This record gives sequence, structure tokens and C-alpha cells, in this order.
Amino acid sequence: MNILVIFGAFCQLKPITNSKSVINLAGINFTIFETFSYFSVTDNPIYNVVAIFMGISQLRLPNESFSHSIWLIFILFCLIIRTCWQSKMFEFMTSNMRKPLPESIDDLKKMNYTIMVVENHLNYNNELLNELEISTVITKADILYKTYIDILEEKLEKKFALLITSEWHHFLNLTFKRSLPILHSEKLQKMIYFNFMKNDIILSQIDEILSSFIQSGIAKNLYDYGLWLIAKPFIEEIEDTRRILSMSDLEFDFVIFLIVLCASFCCFICELFWVNLVNYGKKFLRKFFGLIEFLRILKTIMNVYHDRW
Repeated sequence: MNILVIFGAFCQLKPITNSKSVINLAGINFTIFETFSYFSVTDNPIYNVVAIFMGISQLRLPNESFSHSIWLIFILFCLIIRTCWQSKMFEFMTSNMRKPLPESIDDLKKMNYTIMVVENHLNYNNELLNELEISTVITKADILYKTYIDILEEKLEKKFALLITSEWHHFLNLTFKRSLPILHSEKLQKMIYFNFMKNDIILSQIDEILSSFIQSGIAKNLYDYGLWLIAKPFIEEIEDTRRILSMSDLEFDFVIFLIVLCASFCCFICELFWVNLVNYGKKFLRKFFGLIEFLRILKTIMNVYHDRW
């Protein structure tokens, strides 16, 4: 999402010419960026402020054509609608964020989690499944013939789910992006991706791994947003970036906000400079060509007088 915000800051730049085709192209690019933002699950409300600021800042730039103004009004309207919708969605996602964190499988059962095993083969441990009261098993064959979302809609009846898988990284690569929209469903307010390394793993090991996830800052930060998303490849990338910068989530978002703000301001100044440069250039060219024209006329007059003499 951070990349999309920065991308949008540059896509929304008004072109330095009033060519209708270029103006429409800039508007289409920014509209495409907004379309991506509509489908972003991890959107932060601060991005809405940035987007609205960028939309409003364009309205006060000079030399706008009529078609460009229409584009800006339409984009600003979309930003306002999106902000209202996402504020409501953010409130829905964080409505249960103050509930106590589960610390064991028993706590999960008390909180009405549906514990689900996702396996790429059929030789799973039946005793473990019975001990955990797991009744739903998704196999590789199921994933091949149906999408992950369709399987969840059919088999998941309770609000919460704990997904356990052995080759979990392979499974996430296949289904992670396609499963994101399910986070908006009322059936899934929280999802935990859980590393189930061995088929014969014992219950105490599950408790230990789950507790380590819960006690880590990763799980807590994600829980503050109303959901858990324990997916190692994605979490490691985020955590490495923030570890290098030594920043919290809010500080990291604020830095992105400043980057976009500075980019918009610099482009605004550059465009004003360019407009003034063009205006001064036009005046200079007029004077230059006027001087040339004056000299040409003067030369013609001198030639006429020279011929007469």
C-alpha cells in the first residue's frame, strides 16, 4: 500500500501542458490508482488524508483547462466517498480489538474459533485432529478444483478460524492474495496462519508456538488492526524494513505521509516554476522576435532610402 500511495502521488501530477490528451491520461492514471486503493484490505486512514490533500492541492494550481477541472472534481468526489466507506470498514474491523488474546487451544475453543487444517496431502494425523476437535480438512485436491474463498464459504460456519498447514509457504503463495477479500466477511474477523511443521505435532507444541506468536510484537500489532495475519514471508519483509528504520507502525506511516507531502509540494513548486518560466520565455521570445522584426523593417527602410540615394 505504501508503494501505491507514492505511485499515486506521482500519477496525479498535472502535466505541464494543456494538451487535452495528456490531461486525460493523467486523470486516468490517478483514477487507476484510486481503483487499486478501493480493494486494499490493509489501508490505513492516514492514507485517506494524504489522498484528499493531494486531490485538493490540485484544485488551486494555475492554468487549468475545463476538462481537467472536471477530472479533479470527479476524483475528489471519489476520494470523499472512499474515505467514508473505509472509515466505516475500519470501525468494523476494530470493533472487537479489545477482546482478550487467546493463549491456548482451550481459549480458542472458548472464543468459538473454528480450527481448520489445510494439508497438501491426505496422510494427516487423525488422533491430533480428534484431540483438537478439528472436523474440517482442506486438501490439495480441494484447492485445485475450487478457490480457497469458495471452500471457506462452504465449510466455515463460525466467526473465527485457525488455519494449520504443513507446507504453509507453498499454500500461501497459491491462495494468499485470493483470500484477502474474505477478511471483509463477517464470518472471518480474525485469521491466524500457523506453522504446522509436522503431521504428528503434539498439542503442547501447538500451545507453545501459538503463545510465542501471541507474545511477539508482530501478532499484537496486527491484532490492534482487528485481525491477525501470521504469514512469515510478508511479515519478515515488513519487520526487516521497520527494524532497519527502528520505527513503530505509526512512525512508519507518518514518514510515508511526509514523503508524499514533500513530493506533492516539490511538484507543485516545480510546476509553478515551469509555468512562470514558460510565461517569461514567451515574453522573451515575443521581445526577441519583435526586435528581429523591428531590425528587419529598419533594414528594409534603410535599403529603400539607400536605393533612392
